[in-house]
Amino acid sequence: MISKINFEKIKSIRKELHKIAELSSDEIKTSQKIKHYLEEFNPDKIIENIGGYGIAAVFGSSNKTKIMLRAELDALPIQEVNEFNYKSIHPNVSHKCGHDGHMSILLACADYFSSQKVDKQIILLFQPSEENGKGAERVSADPKFEEIKPDFVLSFHNLPGYQKNLILLKENTFAAASVGMIIKLQGVSTHAAHPENGISPVNAVTKILQQILKLNDSNEFEDFALATPIHTNIGERAFGTAPHKAEILITLRAFKDSDMEKLKKKSLKIVEENAVSEKLNYSIEWDDEFQSTINDPLLIDKLQEVCNENVLEYQRLLVPFRWSEDFGVFTHQIKGAMFGIGSGENSPQLHNPDYDFPDDIVPAAVKTILALIQKLN
Repeated sequence: MISKINFEKIKSIRKELHKIAELSSDEIKTSQKIKHYLEEFNPDKIIENIGGYGIAAVFGSSNKTKIMLRAELDALPIQEVNEFNYKSIHPNVSHKCGHDGHMSILLACADYFSSQKVDKQIILLFQPSEENGKGAERVSADPKFEEIKPDFVLSFHNLPGYQKNLILLKENTFAAASVGMIIKLQGVSTHAAHPENGISPVNAVTKILQQILKLNDSNEFEDFALATPIHTNIGERAFGTAPHKAEILITLRAFKDSDMEKLKKKSLKIVEENAVSEKLNYSIEWDDEFQSTINDPLLIDKLQEVCNENVLEYQRLLVPFRWSEDFGVFTHQIKGAMFGIGSGENSPQLHNPDYDFPDDIVPAAVKTILALIQKLN
């Protein structure tokens, strides 16, 4: 099935993509590079600037079953420490989540579909802005998406800590919902010698953190729910001035969207009550919002069949991943599935400065995808 794919060329392209890593909403060179190579594979159509710098290649007729494969264009704001000859040329930007490898998997599929006709329409979507949680929403809201909206949507993610090429399957929730909560408190400034003349946010910050952390031990949620404080800033670096403002950043996450809504409401109530009690003005902002990624159980069963029929090792996971993926935007409206593929027990973890995508897992990922496509009607 995959013998005609030029995996050496795909590896070379992956390294080119790694070298020009770009942040969310700024994937200009990456999108141009993808377009250049897609044109070599002669798709029936290329759609540019979908949801930003997104690009999609279409193979086959629109009156057939439509299957979309999705990979991500963007990199992370991390300085690469690797010294190989294809290290990122952009300071403090690098592919530390393996999106360069994910793109190479889709390009390998494009290589296959350039010579092998299938009785389906295949859409290869290279999606922008996954890392900030905005790309999938922008793509699905783009009028161009209506032209390619599929019957099925598929994606995947490489996963360090698991043996290479192990296919990881999970029905229903695959990855958690999450959101960043930005809490701003405003009091009244005064001299540090007379704090009683001002309104300080210190007590409110202490209580808010303590009470939100207690939610982690609550039995009010149906499934896993977690609040993680990640940043706190109080006042100014001035010993003569009592603090009058504060900012708290907390990440909320849950396996169920209903639990996420409950967690948000409870956290908001804690902030409101403490701000009022301490006579503070406050504001709440939400950022980096991700829906849970929901896998269709029948598609996961088909993926298991694919693994059995093609002698691919797999593992059915009992618990979803705690991290988030904006692929959930698609699976909430279209039958879909995301699977994991092990990238090595000893691989550096995702988002580590020394991580690099292992090219030798590309063939197994492509084989899994192509075999699943044959089963979908």
